[in-house]
Formats: sequence, structure tokens, C-alpha cells
Amino acid sequence: MKIVVINGSPKGKHSITLQYVRFLETRFPRVDFQVLHLAQRVKRLERNRGAFDEVIDTIRSADAVLWSFGLWVLAVSAQLMRFLELVQEREVEDAFRYQYTAALSTSIHYFDHTAHNFVRAVCEDLGMKYVDGLSMDLMDLLDKDMRERLVVFCGDLIAAATTRPATTRHFPPLVFSDFRYEPSSPGAAGRRSTEGKKVLVLADRYEADSNLGRMIDRFRAAFSDDVEFVDLRDVEIQGACIGCMQCGYDYQCQYNDGFADFYNERVRAADVLVFAGEMRGRYLSSLWKTFYDRAFFWNHTPSLVGKQMAYLVSGPLSQNANLIQILQASSEARQFANHVDMVSDECEDSVLLDAQLDALAAVSY
Repeated sequence: MKIVVINGSPKGKHSITLQYVRFLETRFPRVDFQVLHLAQRVKRLERNRGAFDEVIDTIRSADAVLWSFGLWVLAVSAQLMRFLELVQEREVEDAFRYQYTAALSTSIHYFDHTAHNFVRAVCEDLGMKYVDGLSMDLMDLLDKDMRERLVVFCGDLIAAATTRPATTRHFPPLVFSDFRYEPSSPGAAGRRSTEGKKVLVLADRYEADSNLGRMIDRFRAAFSDDVEFVDLRDVEIQGACIGCMQCGYDYQCQYNDGFADFYNERVRAADVLVFAGEMRGRYLSSLWKTFYDRAFFWNHTPSLVGKQMAYLVSGPLSQNANLIQILQASSEARQFANHVDMVSDECEDSVLLDAQLDALAAVSY
């Protein structure tokens, strides 16, 4: 039997979760565990279609697939999310269909469930047969009982791939709409002052003709004062977080790009932060995940305490309770900020959406 291991850690062979997989190799010597370091090599897979196709062919030939990952800011790494985007963009979802699969993670047990919910939902959207998920502590490999639990977990995946039982689905498919938002002008009388507060809107992509672009413009138009806007594509970001933890000593990121200065000087300087993005499957974009992961140079120290934080989302947000929880936790549990609200375009009513954006502007400061 061949189990293809999708290593979602940019640390590659040094991933802690991968050491648990190596342990399983000793307990199941007749199983071929073929590891794909997809997160570590995602930039190569972007550039080299041949290398990407080799990866897809390997997944297609598997008897079972094991997702191996650490927790990266309430979910999986930005690099693994980018790989999932490539799967969708290049329309190779069929390589995953009907594969029996399971998810193995290591963490300090902080919002493990949102990461596992994300992976399970992705697997179900890909048509995979999800067997189980297991979240291990970073030191559990030293515990006899936890080692045995890990063995049982892997044994269940092997048994399922052999007997091919029916599996359950926990996350219904997302239904996206072709609704086109047509905003109206709030008029001079309807605009409100920021009362001296600095309002910053961040987006992963601004396109004036998209629903998200119109939502951003309409929200900013609700104020009589200037509302700053930044497209993350214009921020110098050399790459996603690689988990080196150099920042653990002094809050200094090992990347020598402009992200830390941008975050400290512009994001942290704002009183009101509005994050805007389009849903890409079960999350926003991998660029948004890169933002969150790179902002971890502050480690677990809250860096946006007391800020007002809100979200503009294009996509069926109410169908994705796990994403709602991730975004709310990003404000409250991680930053001790005030989570104001989330507005999406799923109401499919331009007049109502105008009113919702006006209401958000009214309470966001």
C-alpha cells in the first residue's frame, strides 16, 4: 500500500509533524509512505508545470492520502493554501476524488479545530473520503499512550483504504452566486466623519469592477474624511512565513523585506482596520494567509490590542461557519481587539448591502 503524505509545513523534512509520520513508518513497515514537501516547494510548483504535474500524478496513484501539517495562525500554512489554489486554478481536482484521506497535525492545541475543519472541508470539496483527524501535542511522540493512539489512527486509515467503507460529509458544498453589486452614492449628507480616527482598509486584490472593489469603494465613500487603502500586492513581501522562529527572540523577522515596517508603521498605527477579501474555497486567498502568517513575527504577543476590526467579504460567508470563527478569533482571541462585524455580498440586494456598509461605517469607530 502507498500512502502519499502531503507535507504542509514549509520546514520540509524538519517539520515536527513529519517526525510523527517517520514513527509510523517504523510501525507499518509494509506501507510505502511517499512524502511530498508541497509547502516548502510551492514556488517551484508555481513556476514549473512539469513538477506540478508530477506531484498530481503521484497523488493520483495513491492508495490513501495523509495530510501532515502544523498549526499556522488558526489554520494551515499560506504555502499549503497556495498549493490548493493551484489545484483549483489548474483544474486537477479529479486527482483527489474518491481518495481515502486523514489529517495529522502537531500544535500547542490552540484552535486546532479550525485548522482541522478547514482541511476536512477542503477534502470533502475535492470529493475525498475523509476518515479521521488527529491533533497531537508537540511532545506527544515521547508519550507511550499517545504513540499508540497515533498507531490506531494510521491503522484506521489503512483499513479504510483497504475495505473502502462509506464516509460521512460534515461540510456541505459552498454555493457561490453571480450577483453583481451596484452601489449607490451615499450623498454628502449621508457621509460621516472619522472623528480624527485613522481608518485603514486592507485588501488582497483591488479590482474596481468586482463586487469586492465596489464594497471597498462604497465603504470608503461613507466617510467625509480620508480613509486609507492598501492593496497587499503593493506591499513588499518576499515570501510566506517559514516557521524559523527567529522572531521569538526579539520580534525581528528573518525576511529583509518591507513587511515588518509596513505592519508596524501603518497597520498598527490605525485605529480602525477593515480587512477585505474574496472567498477562495474555504478561506480567503493565500495572500491573506501570508499576511496573517507573516504578522506572527509578533509571536503570541497581541499587537493590535484595542483596535476596531471589521471584515468585508465577497462570497457565501454564512455558509462557512469555520471561516467566520477564524476571522472573529483573529480579532478577539489573538489580538484582544474589538470585533465589529462582517459584511458580505451574499444578501444579493444592492440596496441592502449599501445599508449594511453604512451601518458598518457608523459603528466601526
